[in-house]
Amino acid sequence: MSRPELDQVKRRYADVTAQLDALATADAGLSETDAQTRQELLEEQGKIEHWLWALEPD
Repeated sequence: MSRPELDQVKRRYADVTAQLDALATADAGLSETDAQTRQELLEEQGKIEHWLWALEPD
């Protein structure tokens, strides 16, 4: 993966994290759609974390 691609993945991770933070503030009143979106974002965040862990130099 090239450096620009890695930077893009990091930006997506930051975006996913921001969306999760926004949903967390309304967690008590999440609709079913928001709850599903939250689950999808958590799954995507986990995948990105795995990629970043595998790609980052020590």
